[in-house]
Amino acid sequence: MPILSSNYISNWYKLKSKDKDEFYVIENLTSAFSVSQSKKDLIQGEAGVHVMSALDSVWTTDLRSPILIIEQNDDTKETFRDIFTLFSDSYNQLRAFYSDISEVVSNNPTHPSRLKQKDLLTKAMFEISSTSAATLNLIYNCKYDFIFDVLKSDTLSNSNTKDPDTHLLNSSRIKNTPDKHNFLARTVRNYDVSLYVHENGEKYVLRNAKLTFDFDYNRMFFMNANTSIPFYEPKGYSVEGEVELIIPADKLDTFLFPAQNDDTKLIPGQNFMQLVRDKVNLALIFSDGRFVKVGLSSLSNSINVMMREGITTVSLRFNAYTSVI
Repeated sequence: MPILSSNYISNWYKLKSKDKDEFYVIENLTSAFSVSQSKKDLIQGEAGVHVMSALDSVWTTDLRSPILIIEQNDDTKETFRDIFTLFSDSYNQLRAFYSDISEVVSNNPTHPSRLKQKDLLTKAMFEISSTSAATLNLIYNCKYDFIFDVLKSDTLSNSNTKDPDTHLLNSSRIKNTPDKHNFLARTVRNYDVSLYVHENGEKYVLRNAKLTFDFDYNRMFFMNANTSIPFYEPKGYSVEGEVELIIPADKLDTFLFPAQNDDTKLIPGQNFMQLVRDKVNLALIFSDGRFVKVGLSSLSNSINVMMREGITTVSLRFNAYTSVI
C-alpha cells in the first residue's frame, strides 16, 4: 500500500457556507455528474452511422457524517455547524416553500421562501443505534459548490516540493505552532435523542431508529434555456420511520392498555396505543435543544413489544406525508 503525505489525508472536512459566515464539519462528501444517453439511428437504419442522443445532465451531492453536539466559546471567530444543521436549514426552507408559495412569491426572486439550487434536498436518512454514533446522510440535486466551499486545513503542509519518484508532495509540516481548538464536539448517541408525541406530551427514549425523508420534484426543461440540466419543481415529501423505544417499567401499563374513561378521542394523557390508531404529531428532540418535526404520522405496521436484556422496548413503523405544522 502506498504511503500518502498528510496533504492527501483527512478525517473531517471544513466546508464554508455559501450564504453565511459559518463552517460545516463533514466526514464524507461525494459529488457526481451523470449524463443519460440513448442510441439514435440515422435514416439508413442499423447499417448507418449511430449517433448518441444526450438527454439530460444531472449533478448530485451525497453527504454522510455523524451528527455532532458542538460547544464553542462566544469569542470564537468562526462558527462551526454539523450535518444536522445543514439538514434543518434545507428542510425548513422546503417546508416554508410548501406553506408560502403563491403567484406573488414565485414572481419575487428575493422572497425568503424562494428556493435556490442549494435547497434541492432530495433524500435524508437518519440512523440512530445503541451501538454506534448517530449518522445522517443527505442527497442534493445540485453540485457541491452551490452549497459550500471546501477549505483545506490550516495545519497541513504547504510544501510545493514533489518526490521525483512518486510525484507526491513531501510530507513536511508547517513549523509554526498549530492553531488552538476552535470548538469541542462529540458524536450524538441514542440516549441524546427522544421521540416526542405532541398529543400526550410524552418523550420516549430511542434505542434504535431509522428515518427516511423523501422529497419529490418535477423535472422540467425549457426552450432556449441553453442547458441540459433540468429545472426542479418541488411537489411534496414523505417520511418513513422505524423506531425502537425504551419504555420504563412503571409506564408500561399506561403505554399499552387503553384508559377506561374514553378510548375513542385523541386527548392529552391518553396512552400511546390509542394515539397510533389514528394519527399523531411526532418529532425528534436532541439533548442540545435541537429538534426536527416529523409531522402528522400514522402507524403503517404492527407494534412489537419485547422484554429482553433487562429493558422493555416497543418497535413500530410509521409514515407521514407532507404535513406542515
